[in-house]
This record gives sequence, structure tokens and C-alpha cells, in this order.
Amino acid sequence: DYTTGKRWDDSLCFAFYPIDLHTNETGVAPAHLKEGVVATVPLRALVVQNVPNCLVAGRCVGSDRLANSALRVQATCFATGQVAGAVAAVAAKSGVSPLETNLDAVKTLLKEMDAIVPGDER
Repeated sequence: DYTTGKRWDDSLCFAFYPIDLHTNETGVAPAHLKEGVVATVPLRALVVQNVPNCLVAGRCVGSDRLANSALRVQATCFATGQVAGAVAAVAAKSGVSPLETNLDAVKTLLKEMDAIVPGDER
């Protein structure tokens, strides 16, 4: 899903770094994304399983090993942190859990902070 640039229904930020899984046998062999492919991170990757009001960001997001080798970089950590903060603010104001949060309201808040939001590429 990461390398094909899948657009999740609940995507709120982008990730762009190549897969760079470190192995003992071969070292690092980056697998760059194809031209024009940009991955997204779904909101549900930031919600801790069985703890619906707990959000994580950065290197703690839910992903498989390959995707995490790309998601662990600073730019994506920053973006997921900004998303987690925006979701927490909108959820608290609305009195709902993060997964019940109005995604349009979160996107509006992110755009007010000049974030680049999936579906609103400039």
C-alpha cells in the first residue's frame, strides 16, 4: 500500500521517503517510489489498538516493517505529529473519540496551519 501510494479514506498527511529496510545480509537497498507516487498515512495508524482515545505519531505509528522503514523519517514524523494534535483538538472540542472525528474539520484546521493535506494538493 505504501509503495503504490494508496489513498486511504482517512488520510490526513503524506509520506514520501523510499523504503530503506536495513538488513544484516545486504545492508540498505532503498526502493524508491515511482515518479508521481506519494504515500499517505491513515488516521487509524495513529490510534492505539484497543485504546481509542490514545494517539501516537512519528515512529510509533501502526505499520508493517517495510512501511515503517520509510515512515520513520523526520518529515513524516512531523506530519503525523501535526495530524495527531489537530485530531486531538477537534475530537476534544466535539466530544468524540479520534476515530469519530469529522475529517473535514481536521483538514480545515490543518490547512489553517499551512499543512499539505491529501485531496488538497497545491
